[in-house]
Amino acid sequence: MEKKISDLTVIELKSLAYDELAKIELCQNNLRALNQEITNRLQPQSNQLSGNFDSPPTATTETV
Repeated sequence: MEKKISDLTVIELKSLAYDELAKIELCQNNLRALNQEITNRLQPQSNQLSGNFDSPPTATTETV
């Protein structure tokens, strides 16, 4: 038998709220990791586009 939210006790409601909060925190951590990866991947591209190189370019067979 399925319980309705109105059938839950205050303790059960608080428990569910705590579980949902844990899910939110996990999602926030996942989003931070994803955003960090995006930032890391875009960083070299923005350096190339703006000409801000951390080190001088080196000659390769493709550039010679």
